[in-house]
Amino acid sequence: MSLHHADRHDSVPVDTVDTLRQMIAGMDSAVFALDREYRYLAFNPAHAAFMKSLYGVDIAVGGALPDYQHVPEDWLAAQQNLDRALAGETVTTVASSGDPARTQRYFEVRHVPLRTADNQIYGVAVYATDVTERESALHEARSLLAQNQLVLREVHHRIKNNMAMVDSVLALQASTVNDSTAEVISTTRRRVQGVVTLYERLMRTAEYENVMIREYVDELIDSVMETLVGDPGESRAIRVDRRLGTCRCTVATKHVFPIGLVVNELITNSFKHAFPHGREGAITLSLSPGPDHTCVLRYEDDGVGLAADAPGSQPEQVPGEHLGMTLIRELSRQIGTEAEIGRGGTPGFQASIPIPVHRGE
Repeated sequence: MSLHHADRHDSVPVDTVDTLRQMIAGMDSAVFALDREYRYLAFNPAHAAFMKSLYGVDIAVGGALPDYQHVPEDWLAAQQNLDRALAGETVTTVASSGDPARTQRYFEVRHVPLRTADNQIYGVAVYATDVTERESALHEARSLLAQNQLVLREVHHRIKNNMAMVDSVLALQASTVNDSTAEVISTTRRRVQGVVTLYERLMRTAEYENVMIREYVDELIDSVMETLVGDPGESRAIRVDRRLGTCRCTVATKHVFPIGLVVNELITNSFKHAFPHGREGAITLSLSPGPDHTCVLRYEDDGVGLAADAPGSQPEQVPGEHLGMTLIRELSRQIGTEAEIGRGGTPGFQASIPIPVHRGE
């Protein structure tokens, strides 16, 4: 092995091997070499110092590493990596060394086969860098993250329970009022249940910042349909065609709440207004990737549609606009987009809402 160096203008001889020896001796990282019997061929002062501090031993060339490593677990882990290198593999790993109760340190260790001129493996070169501070910081960060996730999971659990209690109170209230008031309460219950569905999903996943929108919308449709079909007079055949495809978009949790309420409103409005007098019909809901980091939610039904002068077909709210349409527009603006609402087929209704997706998509 040779070193590249600048041309010299004096006659001082340069010993390449000695230069390498001095370079390795001055390294903070531990460097050592073992033969096939795990006996030391060479080591630098940093490695000798580490072995002294970790195991209280003074190592020597010719001594066997397993005789110095007094912690059995350390030697078992080291032997596996050394054997892989002796088989011709270059191995990099993070390993702990020393007594866990007193002297344990963490090292990033690289094992490289040593070969003769005819390519026969005669030993292993090992390069170990102390990464204890880094690993300690990572361990603390993971611990804090786990604690925060536990707290957040408990918060979601309590909110879900509170929302379920609100739903129960609304159900009791609906049984004591006249039909028109009961209908308003039922609509409110569906909105509450949409929020409960989201919290149930958050409680089942380790990912709290983002939600897979396809799976959430699929569950939400089930929840909304269950409450609508359970309503008196709503058991007629209205088919919901889900075209959610293979969309793998994830959406920030802060955006999922408005989206859930939008889907709730769209389906409820179709059931309540698009198919009068017991008419049968179909609702189609699809998700597909859109431009500029969006996932487009498209909704349509084949009901009576909006009247020609219906305010829902206009970009802005106007006097007399149906509360559901107003709510859909405002909820869309909460996620930074505009809902396109208008006539679908003849007759029919359609809406298109771009949803900002997680930037990792």
